[in-house]
Amino acid sequence: VDFGENLNFSYQHDPELLPNGHILMFDNHNLGPEDSSRALEISVDPDREVPAHIEWEAWLDKIAGSVCDADRLPNGNTLITVGPHKFLSEVDADGNEVWHLSFNQGSTYRTQRTPHLYPLAYTIKGPRDGDRVPDGDSYFQFCINNLGYLDQTFRYNITDTEGWFEVEGGYAIVASDETYWATILGKTQEGVANDTITIEVYPVVKPDLIDTWHAIILSDPRLSTGEKPVESTAQIILHPSYPNPFNLQVNISFHLPFKSLTTLDVIDPRGRRIRRLISAELKAGIHHYTWNGTNEKGSTVPSGAYYYILKHDNTQLVNNLIFLK
Repeated sequence: VDFGENLNFSYQHDPELLPNGHILMFDNHNLGPEDSSRALEISVDPDREVPAHIEWEAWLDKIAGSVCDADRLPNGNTLITVGPHKFLSEVDADGNEVWHLSFNQGSTYRTQRTPHLYPLAYTIKGPRDGDRVPDGDSYFQFCINNLGYLDQTFRYNITDTEGWFEVEGGYAIVASDETYWATILGKTQEGVANDTITIEVYPVVKPDLIDTWHAIILSDPRLSTGEKPVESTAQIILHPSYPNPFNLQVNISFHLPFKSLTTLDVIDPRGRRIRRLISAELKAGIHHYTWNGTNEKGSTVPSGAYYYILKHDNTQLVNNLIFLK
């Protein structure tokens, strides 16, 4: 009513802001006067005499009642989900049906888990029960698989009963359809002993979508090399920076398992690149770099938390550091 045009809504829901600035939503239209529901696209311009205008609509042949949805697909068509009547329908820009899927049993509840429409989908995998880790200077690895269509930022926490491995607020940027490997460094006691580790991972934008991995691992002196495990591992490893926090200069080291294009960037908590430290094809082995707390222009950055991201081949690792002026 306030828009100045009778759009005749009744029981509308699930508005979606489209890239063109219009609003797409589903109108159950339970109060009529037409005896059917619809999907509709609305433009809103406060400079027009009538601010709201219906740009497009597609009517069903019946009243849906409730639990429905309309989502714009990458091809420009619209997917309409009608839960009570148990069907999905894709319609084109003219409202013509492209395909129709009916269910004999069960129902549908909107479409947020349809590929491309549901961005937050991921899995994690860590050590299995009975896996062994080196004695002394030790490590284990786990991965985050981003199954969604958007790049996601994840946080992770590691706790364990023996206190060998502890990480609070680990940080990982995982591209769509890619896998992020994290190497967790620690120190085990001498001799064979058991430790129960818990890995918690959640996307930053939706912390309630947390996933947890539990495993009982064993330290094994036969795996100990007497040195840090980076020397003998076949995986890429990014070491914690030191000193951390730092004031004048921080040291960053990592191990590469083979020769490949490698980049090392410093970013801020919002994901903006502050400084590129390296972009070159590096050989296998240990590499050392330093950062003096300046940006690309040579200006000193503000005090605070930062992250350094190592990208090597198809692997990306992230660690954090704190700069204090």
